[in-house]
Amino acid sequence: MRIFERQSLSQLSVQRLGHYWQSALSLILATLLILTVQQLGWGQALENLAYCTFFHWRGTVPLDQSIAIIEVDEASLRQLQVAPWSRRFYRTLIQQLAEAEPAVIVLDELFQGLDPADAALANLMAQQRVVLAQAWTADHQPLLTSPALIQAASALGHVAQTADADGLVRSVPAEFADLPALGLAAIRVYTD
Repeated sequence: MRIFERQSLSQLSVQRLGHYWQSALSLILATLLILTVQQLGWGQALENLAYCTFFHWRGTVPLDQSIAIIEVDEASLRQLQVAPWSRRFYRTLIQQLAEAEPAVIVLDELFQGLDPADAALANLMAQQRVVLAQAWTADHQPLLTSPALIQAASALGHVAQTADADGLVRSVPAEFADLPALGLAAIRVYTD
């Protein structure tokens, strides 16, 4: 017959207390580590690194060909040596895209002021589902002011953005000045 030693109640209490102290100490140290990382400014950098890494791991996602986005990039500006592009040029782009029958055309371009070609561009836009970009000056005046283009657009979307410390834009506000982000406006038009 084996004899088991019975631990006293006080010994069990000390063991439990020691276990709780270990858990509490671990929690306190983890909290201090997180606060130190945040205080030193490393938190945002680590979050950005994780964000970029996850997108890299995910790989490319196939694009939906029913949404056409027209955006002017630096290479196109150098190749065509024209800035800003005329409203007639965008009219030609929309005509060519219309042949592919996209569900939505997004113009990520700021059409500032009024132009004699606005009426012709607006007439063509009215035949398609076109989403236009909107931005504002430093004194909060809208850049897209052509009534013909605004009325012909299926929707307007803002292009307000703020870059992170490393210069990359990882997020945009869902709504700004009572307008959805340009991408959200395009999705709303697409799903209507």
